[in-house]
Amino acid sequence: MTTTAVSIACILQVLRAEADNPPDLGRKNAPNLRVRIHHPDIRKDLRTKRRDHTYKPLWNMTFPSLNVVNPSVKLAFTMEHKSFLRNIPVGVFEIQVNQLLDLCEHNPDGVALDLKAPDGIDNPYSKLNWTLQVKLVEMTSNLAPAALLETVTNINQDVQSIGQSSQGFQGVGQVITVVNASGTLDKALEGLATKLESIHGIMMTVDGLAKIHPYVDTAWQVLSSFYKVKMNFISVCGNKHKLLQIIKIQKDRDQQVVLLVQIMDDTVRSIQEIDLFQNKQVYFQKTLLGIMKQTVECMFFVQGYLGHGISGRMLRQLSSNDDSIISQMIENFKALKHSLQTSIAIDITLVSLRMSKKIDVLFLKTVLSPYEMDWSNRPECHPDTRKDMLSSIRGHLTVPVDGQKIVWMHGPAGCGKSTISTTIAQYFQSVHHLGAFVFFNRSERTQNSVAAVIRTIAYQLAECDSSFHSALIRVLEQDHSIVRSSLQEQVSELLTKPLASSAKQSMHGPIIVVIDALDEFVNAHQQTQFLDALVKGFMDLPQNCQILLTSRSEVQIKSVLQKPCVQELSLDITTTSS
Repeated sequence: MTTTAVSIACILQVLRAEADNPPDLGRKNAPNLRVRIHHPDIRKDLRTKRRDHTYKPLWNMTFPSLNVVNPSVKLAFTMEHKSFLRNIPVGVFEIQVNQLLDLCEHNPDGVALDLKAPDGIDNPYSKLNWTLQVKLVEMTSNLAPAALLETVTNINQDVQSIGQSSQGFQGVGQVITVVNASGTLDKALEGLATKLESIHGIMMTVDGLAKIHPYVDTAWQVLSSFYKVKMNFISVCGNKHKLLQIIKIQKDRDQQVVLLVQIMDDTVRSIQEIDLFQNKQVYFQKTLLGIMKQTVECMFFVQGYLGHGISGRMLRQLSSNDDSIISQMIENFKALKHSLQTSIAIDITLVSLRMSKKIDVLFLKTVLSPYEMDWSNRPECHPDTRKDMLSSIRGHLTVPVDGQKIVWMHGPAGCGKSTISTTIAQYFQSVHHLGAFVFFNRSERTQNSVAAVIRTIAYQLAECDSSFHSALIRVLEQDHSIVRSSLQEQVSELLTKPLASSAKQSMHGPIIVVIDALDEFVNAHQQTQFLDALVKGFMDLPQNCQILLTSRSEVQIKSVLQKPCVQELSLDITTTSS
């Protein structure tokens, strides 16, 4: 009897590496590092991007389609230094796929591999003790039709066993239809991923198009995250028999989402068919920017749509406007594609998931007394600088690690923290996902009240999101005096609770809060109180609520923020391009 090997589909993440006690020889003498991954079942070795002049390379790269036939065969990681003439191995590690899967199952943040010095290599970098952090998970998402079909088969057997065989067979037929639709969506997403990847590099080399690259980069990162979505259809329903009814209700809308992704894929394909090096007209760049902004927003929508699972989507049927959003996005992609192909400039309103309705400005300003945060003159990063750091921050904020709601970027004075924070704020404002942007200034004593900063964040969030606005108005109408309560209570009542209420009602992408220059706050005690209240308050919020904090690496700040729930990013004053 012949057995057919069944491949295991995995998602591999190469996170970071670090050398133990590296020599202090200056940044220029630090290695240029990348990781090469080899397995016999992979047709071509996988490679990370190169990180130059560092003993602490940060990659956070995801390889979403790793198909392994024999999980007992070893996966080989080789970290290489790019010298003038060749790539020199500095550390290697081999481990069976099934062993790495087991380790990562018990270590959701990734596994640290102690690299071994390669044989026959005499290089100062290979003599260091290196650790490489990676994460490998088996793909078991709601985009896996085979897994869904197996679940459905089990459900059908249960239904038959209690004497409802006809209803059971009818249900399986309905589910198979959705399985086919899921397969279509899977193919559409894979096709879109290929096209985004192909234009990703081109955007960086064409003059005038570098400003469009961040939108391509975000769309790609969010799309990669779809492969991480996990679904257990029985547990989300609670009652097995409800699953068939849920799928039937969702069938039409799911097919519309498939159509949306296919049309988005077709629009992005039209970019591939144009010579980006020759088409530099203003109308073309405007249309291209419109396509990529709408693609980012569409990625956020599909990310939330899939992430809520079937039962979550069904509960939204009566109150959501998802059908309208899908229809508007489809029409926008069609119009943008037509503009690209006919060279006819158009003005369209991009579909935004978090456009706020008119807010009660007078009431909120009277009660909250927010600061006027004018950041119109703050400098931003040049399009050709800080590309890796900006990409990493956008990735952490849009596709966050489970349990992490705060990204803390720290570094010495003058290393560009404020410039980066302004660039990130401007980016998320351009796609209508900036909840708030506040910053401290030691010389501006009028802007050094923590309580006022909390009220300012609340006011800006209300401007950004109508659901938050409604929840905040209810809080303030019940008790105006909340603005004079303790910092902990203000964070809870003015930020945490309204955000939780807003996020529960919406699948509309991330809400980003940027707080810059925490170290500029003059009262160290209030600074610590504020951070402690912020960390505790945000831990219970949904994953789409994210904060970017920037500061110097000061002792009192480190004591609060160096926690597993905080993603830490270190900024080097000598780093300009990465």
